[in-house]
Amino acid sequence: MTTQLTLATELKGRRNVRPTDRLVARVAEAILLLTLLVMLADIPKIGFFPVSPRFFLLPLALFLVFMTVPTLLRAAFRELPLALVAFLWLVLVVGAFQASIRAPVIFLEGLAVFAVVFCLATSGTGAALRMTRVLALFYTASGAWMILSTFAPGPFALIRGFLYAGHLDRFVGSELLMAYPTGFTFAHFGMGYQLSVGMVLTLLLVYAEKGLWKLWWLASSIILLAAVILSGQRSTIPAIAVAMVIFLIHTRRMRGALLLVFIAGLGFWFLQKMDISAANVETMAGKVEKEDSFARISWQVAALRIIAERPSGDMFGELNWDQAALDQGGDFDIYGGKVKAVHNAYLGNALQYGWLGAALVLMTIWHIFRRLLGRVLDKTYSRCPSHPYALICVLALISAMVQALFHNANLFTLEPSTWIIFSAASAWVWLMRREKRAGC
Repeated sequence: MTTQLTLATELKGRRNVRPTDRLVARVAEAILLLTLLVMLADIPKIGFFPVSPRFFLLPLALFLVFMTVPTLLRAAFRELPLALVAFLWLVLVVGAFQASIRAPVIFLEGLAVFAVVFCLATSGTGAALRMTRVLALFYTASGAWMILSTFAPGPFALIRGFLYAGHLDRFVGSELLMAYPTGFTFAHFGMGYQLSVGMVLTLLLVYAEKGLWKLWWLASSIILLAAVILSGQRSTIPAIAVAMVIFLIHTRRMRGALLLVFIAGLGFWFLQKMDISAANVETMAGKVEKEDSFARISWQVAALRIIAERPSGDMFGELNWDQAALDQGGDFDIYGGKVKAVHNAYLGNALQYGWLGAALVLMTIWHIFRRLLGRVLDKTYSRCPSHPYALICVLALISAMVQALFHNANLFTLEPSTWIIFSAASAWVWLMRREKRAGC
């Protein structure tokens, strides 16, 4: 994990590149990164904008990709798993049948984001490294913002109210979500994905990098750990743990495991001693003591029974989840009988798109484990310069996928952190394979 990548992109290394082309490439890279940050932060329409800024930035980013690295677009779409593409087509067809406006947006946005991230990262190892660092910096800043807004909610609530006012008219209960302290995302549960991915990225970058960057990522890991504990997102514990266990087994770094356990335990003890009763937040210690875990299992058992009985799922818009979940034994008493979503995104996909959707989801997961995780764990790739960063991004993706076992968004719903880290991991593995073919 000590291999370092050069910050020089392939473009910079070409002697016959005109200064204007170099400038255009840099501007394109900046716009591409800005697009990703707007999507990760889930920024809605602001001020006079009729829609979210991402609907302006994403087409521009795609145009710039086509203008600067058009040859990489073909490689990008070849790297997309066929099962995932088929699932997006299924979403489009079912959405057309149900007259859903969101379906074509998901279809086009998913393909566009993957192409943008993939082409940006594979345009050069320097660009890929900058993108990975920017993502890790974003998650660190998001965690720090959540910590500050927890203990000093006043000014942060004002800024949050301005940025996310466009979400208030979208769904019932948005006012409650707006009042909850969180990072650079609207819904508090979205922080679970950001914290899982960010924690894995920063922890593993400590091993991958040297000098000031190593110290920076160590400090970032501590910030994110505090945010994890304050967030009350129980799902982050298994999500981060699975990724770290894979890494520690693969690299045999037991001292790192002991240090991680010590820091986490110290953080839990510290927060239990603190008086944060004035803050509108439920810490991890309090959340773990809640008694709704077994109730959630009953929801998922009910979902499995419904899926077994309905091969078509809700593709024809005939499934009433509230009634069906109660009929199949779902226990919602702890919430006063109010029916909640299944809280397992993969079961949610199967409920919506039936057995066909479930099969495509399983095939995509198999592709990720075989083509991405399998390759970064293959010792024959370990000498490739891109291998450390490919391993980091793939394990961050695994963390996000575990997170989806406990929430209602995942790769297949285009959850921003999951989709972007999937695209980045695919790009790093592609770079690693290219280096191996070149004889790394």
